[in-house]
Amino acid sequence: MPLSGGGAVTVRALRGEDVRRVVEVMLEAFKGTPDERPRARVAKYLVDRCAPDPDQVCLVGVLDGDPVSIASLSFTEEARGFPNGTNGPEAASGSRSIPCPPDAAYLCNVAVDASQRGRGIAKSVLLAAEALVLEMGHDSLWLHVRTSDPVAFGLYQSAGYEVRAREDDVNGGSFLGALFGSRGGDETRDVALMRKTLPSVS
Repeated sequence: MPLSGGGAVTVRALRGEDVRRVVEVMLEAFKGTPDERPRARVAKYLVDRCAPDPDQVCLVGVLDGDPVSIASLSFTEEARGFPNGTNGPEAASGSRSIPCPPDAAYLCNVAVDASQRGRGIAKSVLLAAEALVLEMGHDSLWLHVRTSDPVAFGLYQSAGYEVRAREDDVNGGSFLGALFGSRGGDETRDVALMRKTLPSVS
């Protein structure tokens, strides 16, 4: 998909050589938010997802050889860190009180390098994720987003995602809080569970 300002992004699976750069993308994207996490935890998350796994994959958007974006996909409850339906602190992603269905395709951790935002990279990565979800045999894609983040929420709304549930999330039960461990605090977070039915490819 052509980008605003020229060029095109290539979307592929995360590789080991991408980790250092993608760590910076994620740290910058979530800095100062309730989802900010230590560098070591973000790095471990990415390193763990470099190994081939049919239940999950991290996609990176590459522009002129530079990984400038990330999106994570999972296809099973276990891959999301909810083994046997548990919603405890070991949960890897998703909201504890409004989780997506256990057998759903789930998207999280979408981030774009600050210097490349506004060019359509997130939309390109989202389209690639949806294509992969269809290829994996799923007909819909689920995600959590903060409705207080107008850019992210607007992206998903404009792409056809619909709110299926909302959570007033207090004291660290966020989707990244579950992933990296809650920081606590008294902030209230408005988290929405969204779903898109994907058009079948004939």
